[in-house]
Amino acid sequence: MNNLKLRTNFINNNTSHGTFCYIKDPAVVEMIGWSGYDFVILDLEHSSLDMRDIEHMTRAAEASGVSPIVRISHNDKSSYLRVAEMGVSGVMISQVKTASQAEELVKSIKFPPKGQRGMSGSLRAAKYSEIPMKDHMKNTNEDILAIVMIEGKEAINNLEEILSVEGLDAIFIGPSDLSREYGVPGEPDHPKVLNVIKNIFEITKKYPNIKVGIPSFKIESFSQRIDLGADFITCPPADTSLLYNTLKNSLEEIKENYK
Repeated sequence: MNNLKLRTNFINNNTSHGTFCYIKDPAVVEMIGWSGYDFVILDLEHSSLDMRDIEHMTRAAEASGVSPIVRISHNDKSSYLRVAEMGVSGVMISQVKTASQAEELVKSIKFPPKGQRGMSGSLRAAKYSEIPMKDHMKNTNEDILAIVMIEGKEAINNLEEILSVEGLDAIFIGPSDLSREYGVPGEPDHPKVLNVIKNIFEITKKYPNIKVGIPSFKIESFSQRIDLGADFITCPPADTSLLYNTLKNSLEEIKENYK
């Protein structure tokens, strides 16, 4: 059911490009997909998106060939399974600090023997019963991605334990929150933060089954992220910022022409 573009890139060791989506319209997701992005992060943490929005946006992602990843707060465990049942490509949990939190995610979205996901074959992820339950379980365990965000000192102190969680597929580094944690809030490219990020990449190299994602806030930072070993990168800016900046720049250009 879910789009496997990101998973396929992981298997083939290809760098994946994506972006965050906050605008509550499936058409935006379709534009992202048809523009050639590999994945889109549908954000339930910071935006006003709701479950109905996520389901429609997942359909749009499938139609346009982009992998939908849903970001959820680690305090909202009840949503892990709900979004998985929509047929998303992956579930990303923010502010993970311990291995037990990573284990909770894996258990919630993967079936035995990898997890303890509740048994239902009647929802969208199983094409509403079209896919036999055994096939649905097998497909899900092979395809759905469990991703945790590394954004603070406690997570870094527990990083090797987190990376050792069976069934975890990837981590996503959060430079903005790391900047706050290391005393330079709002400066995600500060040398202090970059040193922490480099250390995360070095530690993760010991766990070849774990992929690493990270945002790039500037286009010129892409080569640096790739050199560090990033497997998937969110491109600047998010859909809201892109639309805002385009509208603003367009209006300024128009006004400049008749001054």
